[in-house]
Amino acid sequence: MLRWCLAPLVASALCFADRGQPRHDPDEGMEGSIRLGIPEPMIFDLVRPLGAAKGEFEVNSLFIAPLKRGGRAYWAPEIEYSFGRGLAVEFELPISGLEVESYKMAAQQKLPIRRTRMFTHGLQGIGEIERGGRGWDASGLYLLGVRWRERWSTMSMYGANHSRHLGVRQTRPLVNNTLFYEPWRYAALGLETNLKGVRAKGAHLLVVPQMHVRLGGRFNLQFGAGYQRGPANRTPVVSFRLIREL
Repeated sequence: MLRWCLAPLVASALCFADRGQPRHDPDEGMEGSIRLGIPEPMIFDLVRPLGAAKGEFEVNSLFIAPLKRGGRAYWAPEIEYSFGRGLAVEFELPISGLEVESYKMAAQQKLPIRRTRMFTHGLQGIGEIERGGRGWDASGLYLLGVRWRERWSTMSMYGANHSRHLGVRQTRPLVNNTLFYEPWRYAALGLETNLKGVRAKGAHLLVVPQMHVRLGGRFNLQFGAGYQRGPANRTPVVSFRLIREL
């Protein structure tokens, strides 16, 4: 799994030539990259698309539920704002059932790249404080988007997560990779994998095939179903994210 997740990072160094003209739509609420038109992952989304202009504003919410008896639904409304071209911040409210679990902030910066190259990149930092002061969580990520062909692309994230919960500290690698295929102008198909940790008994793995659809009126919908594996459970999940760009 790690070798598959890291493949775009190695291969991107070879992407110097134009391999097809990427399509661009002014409705950017579903994009992970403005210049290359790469879609945005559903579960582990970006703060704003890489290259977003100053003043862009978006509200969205993720919903994910395990398909097992007694499982609690998770949802996370958030707001995103771009302070400058490629510089954006986000506030998110993770909720389990009807209970607010934590408060989450993130910042993202696009890194410079030659326009002739068919990839883009950036940095993202995430901080999360559990409600009631029970612990905290911080992540640092390198973002990499590659346009392989006119309809094929990947958006990947590589970094580390450090957490402290009930006095226990833990540092784990964090890898998210999403492969996209865009057969239609207003829709895209994706396969997202999210891996936190490397040990079999302690790693969290999430695999979600998904579909992204532009609904019109600057609304976008992402939805899918997949599989989640953690140290104490394994279960299928369903998920969707509703996006409104303002």
